[in-house]
Amino acid sequence: VRDTDLYKRFVYKSKESVAIELKYRHDNNASCVTEVKKDIEKISKYKEDSYYFVIALLDRNDETQDSQKAIIEFYNAKKDEMGEEYRDKFFCKVLTKEVE
Repeated sequence: VRDTDLYKRFVYKSKESVAIELKYRHDNNASCVTEVKKDIEKISKYKEDSYYFVIALLDRNDETQDSQKAIIEFYNAKKDEMGEEYRDKFFCKVLTKEVE
């Protein structure tokens, strides 16, 4: 199956694939949390035949802990919603980066 994304890159997806979504939030850009949540929602698109990873990198600042908590809580709720069948196929990791 061929699919295109917003930036017109072609993505090839076949059975037993691994889909990875990456996000990098710079500074206090709160919209990235919303975008990561949208990526987490995409499990519905990949759930039947793929392993799905969402990885977010957040610049460390006063709001980082709240953002990290919001993302992980959303992921855990979605994972519970998906059920036991997807426990070993759906992953999310939030990393933080020190800003100089």
